Amino acid sequence: MTRTTLELKCANCGTVFKKTFEERGQSTFHGEGETVKLANACPNKCENEWFSIQKQHSIRKFKKRY
Repeated sequence: MTRTTLELKCANCGTVFKKTFEERGQSTFHGEGETVKLANACPNKCENEWFSIQKQHSIRKFKKRY
């Protein structure tokens, strides 16, 4: 399982915010400056779906074995 935090910028209102995703299996790599489409992610509720990625932080989770 991978937790990814993206720093996003709204293409409509310019708001910068962070969004965290948890993915199982292979994680999809998003490059800095790439534009992604997410539904209802803008905190200003400007009804925009397109966001540009400012930075990406991936955190991998490993199962604990004792």
